[in-house]
Amino acid sequence: MKKTLAVLSVLALTIPAAAREFNDIGSWRQEMREHRVAEPKAVEVRSTETDTAGCAVMKLDDVVISRGLLSSDFTVESGGREIGKIEKNGPDIVIKSGSGIAAKTSGSVVIDCSGAVIGSVSELAGDSSSSFAIKDASGRIVAASGAVDGTAMTLSGSGGTVTVTNNHWLIDSYKVSVSGVDARLAAMAVVMNNSALYRRAAQRRRDNPTGPRRGERGDR
Repeated sequence: MKKTLAVLSVLALTIPAAAREFNDIGSWRQEMREHRVAEPKAVEVRSTETDTAGCAVMKLDDVVISRGLLSSDFTVESGGREIGKIEKNGPDIVIKSGSGIAAKTSGSVVIDCSGAVIGSVSELAGDSSSSFAIKDASGRIVAASGAVDGTAMTLSGSGGTVTVTNNHWLIDSYKVSVSGVDARLAAMAVVMNNSALYRRAAQRRRDNPTGPRRGERGDR
């Protein structure tokens, strides 16, 4: 009898504690459900910005302009994120932001999507180098380079400075920094210089087909 009473006493003492523990766990779980981390909000994707003429706007400053080994088109990246493309359309070049056109060439003249002249980029080609000049819409030279035969170049003048440096040992990839000059014109100069490197490399092969091969895009 005494043994039975002792067992009942132990149960009486432990059951309330177990019940309290159960209630505490249930409350904790409820609290966690109520204060769980909120789902991340979807990032708002804005449509391509346009200027007063309705043409796409894309900032082409402090960017990387590059293309793969088998591609004829360039991508434009800022902070590791693609913000646009530069496409070859026959002899002409088109800069796109999304599907919208930011600028395109007509000969050496660069125009926006409405046909308004932004400026021009001209190349004075020599046997072993080129020099480039960027002009504004009025035809005034705002930046120009010296002789260029490589992936790095600097164009400078009263309008500002464009600095281009090599960004990869194998593929066509360039870091571009622009100050003062319309960046769309700077981008056109980068692509034109890239084409000039291949043109001179092809000419060297024709002139000396059995000679040692240099880099396909000229000196790195």
